[in-house]
Amino acid sequence: SRGFDGGCQEAYVPDCQYLARRPSSTAIAVTTLENIPPFCVQEAKELLDSGVAVLRDWLSRSPVQEALRKQGCQADNMIHLQELYSSGRQDPQHSMRYALQVLGQVIWETQIAEVTRQQVQWQEMIEA
Repeated sequence: SRGFDGGCQEAYVPDCQYLARRPSSTAIAVTTLENIPPFCVQEAKELLDSGVAVLRDWLSRSPVQEALRKQGCQADNMIHLQELYSSGRQDPQHSMRYALQVLGQVIWETQIAEVTRQQVQWQEMIEA
């Protein structure tokens, strides 16, 4: 786990093949679970398994809130998905898949924003 920091660790950035070309927020929003970068799905699973308090803390972070906005989601939607995921109500397989997909999309959006921010900082350092 990367500690739910909302972005790739600097050491991880060069290996972010899924972040090399930034897909649009719309493209991310329609990406199926199978096509979301595996590290985003894994982080989504870890967040969902960590419980509501950890998820709420992560959702309160500014970069995550921006990603939620770009994905057309709200923090309350994510909390509701976590509750469905952990309760097994309704169809448990469908609830788990859907929760992983939506949260994975938000994580992907957050990580792309972080990589972009780092690239801008690196470019500014080079030009300075």
